[in-house]
Amino acid sequence: MVDTIKFSQFAAENLNNANKYVGVGAGANFIGPTVVVWTTATRPNMPYEGLLGFNSDLDQYEFYSDALAAWVQLASTTTDFIWNSVAGTSQQMEESNGYVPQNVGITTFTLPPISSFGQLISICGYGAGGWTIVFNAGQNLVFGKDVATTTTGSLSSTDQYDQVELLCVVPNLTWVVRNVQGNLTIV
Repeated sequence: MVDTIKFSQFAAENLNNANKYVGVGAGANFIGPTVVVWTTATRPNMPYEGLLGFNSDLDQYEFYSDALAAWVQLASTTTDFIWNSVAGTSQQMEESNGYVPQNVGITTFTLPPISSFGQLISICGYGAGGWTIVFNAGQNLVFGKDVATTTTGSLSSTDQYDQVELLCVVPNLTWVVRNVQGNLTIV
């Protein structure tokens, strides 16, 4: 049989003006004004929903999601957003990148297979051929009330200068159209 101790049975402790670690075994909870810093290898091995910390290996804040049973990065701590000129007719996209198609033929962009919550990608139309976005297995893209998936379609420009900005809302899987200029076609 396991002995149970009620929280109210613990001795009173003044936690003001002091940083304290509390917990049992390898689990750790932190009470204090400081964000806990860990590496990927030293993440808490018994995390709970919403546990927040800074992963110094990834240089990102992250929290634990019970629903995903995984660590989720909030956003990159760097403000670098890289714009890329795309001369060809296909391009694998990466998070935190923008793309300017230059081709006279249609340029096909593929969503990143690995992406973190809160990351952005953009396309600023310029090439005469326009552009289209396709997806990897299991991914989908939401535009208003419409959803395009790997089995049902794509998101495409209808004019040379159409623009779109996408926000990752489910890591690796779901992107939402956040900003748009022009009349895009979702199939």
